[in-house]
This record gives sequence, structure tokens and C-alpha cells, in this order.
Amino acid sequence: MKTVILAAGKGTRMGEHTQNTPKSLIRIGGKPILEHTLLSLPHPINEALIVVNYLSEQIKDYFSYKFGNININYIEQKEFLGTANAVWEAKQFLKNEKFLVLNGDDLYNKNDLEKCLNYELAFGIIKRIPPSDKFIAIDIGRDQNIAGFHKPEPSELKEGILMATGVYVLDDKIFNYEPVKLSNGEYGLPQTILNMAKDYPVKGVIMEKWSQINYPEDIKKAEINFTF
Repeated sequence: MKTVILAAGKGTRMGEHTQNTPKSLIRIGGKPILEHTLLSLPHPINEALIVVNYLSEQIKDYFSYKFGNININYIEQKEFLGTANAVWEAKQFLKNEKFLVLNGDDLYNKNDLEKCLNYELAFGIIKRIPPSDKFIAIDIGRDQNIAGFHKPEPSELKEGILMATGVYVLDDKIFNYEPVKLSNGEYGLPQTILNMAKDYPVKGVIMEKWSQINYPEDIKKAEINFTF
């Protein structure tokens, strides 16, 4: 089984940490973020398609084409056009099979990823107080399936909302849908999955652990809060 790991971005919000280093190679707990990601992959995964762009040679030099039992192939995202575009770049390698999509700059737990893989189509979520009001809340409907998104009210932001974790279990049905273009010109994978969820049930899977590394202060938070 394959996983698509999104590791193309510049990580501009990390400031000097990413001036000469791709974000996925920032070290947390003594290892690059992307190494933690590969270590968290469940047993069925035996191939990683890593989507790269910014300082991609550093990633290739560090991991080469094998990590433990995981074969690695690299896919170049030619332009920074969002998460859906990144997955579409890998389309030719994802025919007639289920696959896992992960952010290459977040920290995940193997047990959570195994839970997601129990379903044919899944969307990893977690209840958190978001760091800003720009985050979108995930709506869960019948049978715990993804039903939509909404902009949360101030009261919801204080209590916590269901947030997307960047974990998706998909198959090639997703490529039958036009990638959704966002206001910033990028193409969003969660928004495209929502369109698919109108036709096929996509299970919302509650995850227990997830660390998003967006700003320099998130590095220390992850080292304190995340169990490696």
C-alpha cells in the first residue's frame, strides 16, 4: 500500500528555520519531522510517494530511496498550487488502489493512522481549540461520516472545534472530481474530498495525537507534548 506525503512547501512561517532547510527536515526530538512521519507508518504501507519542491535535494540526500522497509519515490510539485494539486501530481502512480495521504510537516501517531486505514475512505479529525479564527470546523453527520465544513462562531472557538489533521484515506475515485480552487489560487484537498463525500461515505476518524508545526514555538511544544 502507498502513502502520499506532502513535503513541497517553503514553510515561510517558520522564519530562519527554513531559510536553508526544508520544513520537513526540521528536527524535533532529535529527528527530522519527515523521519517521524515515516516511522509512524502502519504495516500495510510499503511505499512512500514524497511530493517535493523547496530544497528537495536535501530531502532526497537524507532519505535516499529506502527507509527501513519503505520504498521511497519522489514527485516534483512544479508550482505551489495547494494540497489537491500535490496529490494530483502523484495520480499516475495511484491507479486502482487505496492510499494514505499525510502532511510531511506534521507529527502523527501510528495507532491513529492504523484506525484510519480500517476504512475505505477516511478523513482524520481532532477536537482542538484552534490557534486562530481562520480555521474551519469539520461537520460530522450520519454514521460519523464527513458532512461539510463551516466557519465557527466565537463560542465554538473557545470550546474547541473538529479540525482536519491532514490525514486522508482515499482511492482513485478522488480523481473523478475537479480539484476545488480556493480564494488564494491554490487547490484544496479537503474541499475536494467534501465533494466526493456527497457521493461516497467518508468516515470522520477521531485521532488522539497530532502536532502541527506552523511556527517556531511549535517545535518546543511538540517536543514537550508529543510522545515519540
